[in-house]
Order: sequence, then C-alpha cells, then structure tokens
Amino acid sequence: LAAEAHRGSWRRRLFRPEVRGLTDQALASGVNFLTLILVARAVAPSQFGYFVLSFTLLQSLGALQLALVTRPHNVLGSRLVGGQYVRLTTTTAVCQLGFSLTAAALLASGAGAARAAGAGSTLVFLVAAPTLVAWQVQELGRRLLYTEGRLGGALANDVLSYGGQAVLLVTLQQ
Repeated sequence: LAAEAHRGSWRRRLFRPEVRGLTDQALASGVNFLTLILVARAVAPSQFGYFVLSFTLLQSLGALQLALVTRPHNVLGSRLVGGQYVRLTTTTAVCQLGFSLTAAALLASGAGAARAAGAGSTLVFLVAAPTLVAWQVQELGRRLLYTEGRLGGALANDVLSYGGQAVLLVTLQQ
C-alpha cells in the first residue's frame, strides 16, 4: 500500500501544472529546433537560407498572432464564464481565421510575385501559406486550452501536433 501511494505521489509530481506547461513548451521548442537541424542537413545552403527566411516569417507572424489574438483572449477570457466566454472565444476564432487567411494570402502573393520576378526557391514560401493557417489554428487551440486551465489538454495537443511533425520529419529524413 505504501508503494502504491509513493507511485501515485510520483505521478502527481510529474503531472503538476507547472511541469505540464514546461513540458509543453519544451516539446514545441525542441521540435522547432529539430526541424532546423534536419532541414539544414538535408538541403543545400542556399535552399536552407530560403527555408530559414520562410520559417522566420512563420514565427514572426506567430508572434503577431500572440500579440493581437491569443494573448488578449488569455487575459480577457480568463475572467469570463458561460455565454460571455463563448462569445469572446467565437469572436477570437473568427478574428484568428481572418488574420491567418490574410497573412497566408500575402505569403502566397509574395511567392507568386517573387516567382514572376525570376527569384529562385519560391516554392517554400508558397508552401508556407497553408502551413501558416494550420500552425496558427493549432496554436489558437493550444492557447484556448491554457485559458481554460486545461494544461494536460494543451500538452496532449502538442504531443499530437509537434510529435507528429517530429515523426514526419525524421521519416522524411531517411
């Protein structure tokens, strides 16, 4: 019985909210780092430069998303309940979709303009457009889970999305 209680306390310590949040962030950052390493090993330096520029654009647009969409929801939504929370979250999701689709259209247009001007390796920017929408929708879901205090759900979300990304990258690398 004492051993069972000890195992339970170990699980409780491992899955405390702060550990879940730290694990969640470590997973996201680790997979982003892995992405850069694997792509750098797989492509020529000039192609890697285009990838890094595209990746930086995605991350910069993610920072803008955080400032304009998800962080305001985290702050305002944490105080709301019931219908007020649902209305704020619905409005935030609509704004998020509009922001993501507009940014993706700009990325795709920029890729098209660069291609028309004869620039090389514009495909990575064209691919970045739908990637941006998927990445930002996933990040909105993750942040909504944080607002609701469901850190385990946020971690599960990242295990599926970032874990799947890591498996796909490693598989493509081979």
